[in-house]
Amino acid sequence: MKSGDIVKHNNILGKLVKDDKENFLFLPVNFGRYSYSQLDVVTENSIEETTHEEKIHYLRLEFNWGVVTNVYCVGEYIIFEYINSPNGEILYHAYIDYKNIPVSYHTLDRCLVGTIAYKYDGDDSKAAKYFYNMIGM
Repeated sequence: MKSGDIVKHNNILGKLVKDDKENFLFLPVNFGRYSYSQLDVVTENSIEETTHEEKIHYLRLEFNWGVVTNVYCVGEYIIFEYINSPNGEILYHAYIDYKNIPVSYHTLDRCLVGTIAYKYDGDDSKAAKYFYNMIGM
């Protein structure tokens, strides 16, 4: 049990957060802004593990950058293909082990390379850009 885990509590999807006292709290999907006093304190006995499909469903419900049209899963990588609401552009957004990568890409190829660079070199990495240049992307 760790902060950020996607779980079910009382048959509702959500994720675990910690308060100032290191208690685990349950944050229901799409809850929005909250104070700790609004959330239920949970223990390992009061939550259920979620399946891969339930975690994908949770991520889709929380996704707010557009309409998800396709989901690609490759190992620990999850990529949402989505239509950007303001201009109808198709973009790709990734997660590593169900954790958000804070960038979207214009192609699936760029998304895969960018996500791998993010995983191994961090959010300030230039590795993806160098790789794109090396192969003429």
